[in-house]
Amino acid sequence: MPRTVGHYENTEIKSNFGRFGPYLLHKNTFYSLPKGFDPFNVDEAKAIEIIEDKRRADLDKIIHNFNDGEYVVRKARWGPVI
Repeated sequence: MPRTVGHYENTEIKSNFGRFGPYLLHKNTFYSLPKGFDPFNVDEAKAIEIIEDKRRADLDKIIHNFNDGEYVVRKARWGPVI
């Protein structure tokens, strides 16, 4: 480990085990693998789906964007956070 799963957006996708469980690494961003997924057997199509789902979820958390991303108001566990 780490194992190269495939390529997405001209960058490698790698799977590995970490302190908090199995994950994918793409463009220096970590994506947790859901329960039931083995980092030895995850394929490129499923890895891309996990990455896109996480990106969509992160975008849904944004409430307001100031100065083209310099300041962002997001939904957090106990309410909005800047």
